Amino acid sequence: MVAVAGIAVLAGVALMLSAVLLAFLLSIGAAIFAWLWWNSRELRRQMRGQMKDFPPPGATVEREAFRGNTYDGEVIEGEAIRVDTKRDTT
Repeated sequence: MVAVAGIAVLAGVALMLSAVLLAFLLSIGAAIFAWLWWNSRELRRQMRGQMKDFPPPGATVEREAFRGNTYDGEVIEGEAIRVDTKRDTT
């Protein structure tokens, strides 16, 4: 009978200790997250400012330099290269 009561008391103490340990670890984790979030706010602000320069997803980008012009040349790995063979060398 005393052994059963002792086991019940030990189980209760272990449960309370695990609850306190869990609360401690969660509070430490929340503090670390808050510190990282606070210290990275300037980086997030810079990234947000840079994203304003990019077109929205799905937008078609047309470049003024190539509008209406077609160039004959060799294509190497997806890059078009204009080869000018009529260049004057004098």
